[in-house]
Amino acid sequence: MRGPRWAGQENLLGALTFVTFNPDGLTSPYTALPVQILNWISRLQEEFRVLAAAAIMVLLVVLLAMNSVAIWLHNRFYQRRW
Repeated sequence: MRGPRWAGQENLLGALTFVTFNPDGLTSPYTALPVQILNWISRLQEEFRVLAAAAIMVLLVVLLAMNSVAIWLHNRFYQRRW
């Protein structure tokens, strides 16, 4: 028997309960923006909800930029051979 279905998800739960600091740069300790957004949304102050909305927009812009670069690279280096 393999165990419960959620047995491999301890890292996510640990990250949700352990992040109690704001990162101050790229060399700061481990955190992830989606976990930080979840932390901000769970707070009652309105400022944290506005901050979470701004962070979601940043994630969307980064996602679209990376996807655009991937499409450009694909079109640049893909050569059709007939």
